[in-house]
Amino acid sequence: MLLYLIVILLTIAAISFILSPRVQTTEGFFKGFSDNGSAPSLWTLILSQVTTWIFARSLMTAAILGYYYGIAGALAYAAYYVSFLTGGAIIDHLRFKHGKSNIQSFMSEQFGTIGNYCYNLVIILRLLSEVFSNLLVIGVIFGIVNSTQYVAAIVLIAGITFLYSVNGGLRASLRTDVFQAILVILALAMLFTIMLFHNDFSFNQIILSSPDVQSPGWVLLAVAFLQVWSYPLHDPIMMDRGFLADRETTKKSFNYAAAISTICILIFALLGVFAGIVKMEGETLISTLTRLFGEP
Repeated sequence: MLLYLIVILLTIAAISFILSPRVQTTEGFFKGFSDNGSAPSLWTLILSQVTTWIFARSLMTAAILGYYYGIAGALAYAAYYVSFLTGGAIIDHLRFKHGKSNIQSFMSEQFGTIGNYCYNLVIILRLLSEVFSNLLVIGVIFGIVNSTQYVAAIVLIAGITFLYSVNGGLRASLRTDVFQAILVILALAMLFTIMLFHNDFSFNQIILSSPDVQSPGWVLLAVAFLQVWSYPLHDPIMMDRGFLADRETTKKSFNYAAAISTICILIFALLGVFAGIVKMEGETLISTLTRLFGEP
C-alpha cells in the first residue's frame, strides 16, 4: 500500500512540474498572469479557490467532525464555506469602494503603520499554521507519527511544492490547483457513489445522526456563523485570489467556489458520518473507511 501511495504522489508531482513552467514576468509570478499579460480565467480562479480551501486538513477535519458528531458536525464545517460569500464582499468593497489594490494599503490608511504590521503578523501566523497542519495530514496518511515514512512524506511534499512554487510563482499554483481540483472532485464523486450503494448505508440514519441538540456539532455550527464574517479577511490565499481579475469575474469566482467547495466538503463529511454510524469498537476514522471502501 505504501508503494501505491508513493507512485501516486510522484505521478502528481511530475504532472505538477509539467504544468508549472518557469514564469517570464513579474505579473506572472505574483498575479498569475499569462506570458501575454492576460489575467487568470474564471474557472481557473474558481478551481483554485476550491482546491486551496478544501484540500488536506479541511477534508480530514470535515470527516472527523462527521465521524464524532454526526450530521451536525458535517453541517458545522460546511458552514465555514459561507466565508467565500463574505470574503467576496470584503474584496469588492476594498477594490471598488475604497480603490485598493491590496489589503495592506487599506490597513495602513485606516490604522497606520502599526495596524499594517499587526495584520501582516496575523497573516504570517495563519500561513505557518496552514502549511504545517496540512503537511501533518500528509504525514499521517503515509505512516504513524514520527515514523520514517511520516517524516519522509512531509519533507518530500514540502520540497516538491516549494520547488514548483519558486519556479512558477502564483501562475504555477493556479495551474496545479486546477489539476488537483479536478482530481479531488472525481475522487469525491466516486467515493460518494460507492457510499450511496453500500449495503450498510441509510439516508435516515445520516439525517438522525445528531439527535442531541447540545451536541458539540450544533454548538460549532453556531460558532461558524459567528466567525464567517471576519474569518476570510485573514486568509491570505482567499484574499490573494480576489485581486487578480476584473470585478465580474472575481464576484463569480467567489460565488461559484462557495457552492462547489461546500458540496465537496459535505460529501467528505458525510463519509465521516457514515463511518461513525457503522464503526466497530476500537476503530478509527481511517480504519473504518478502509474496511468500508477497501484499502486502495
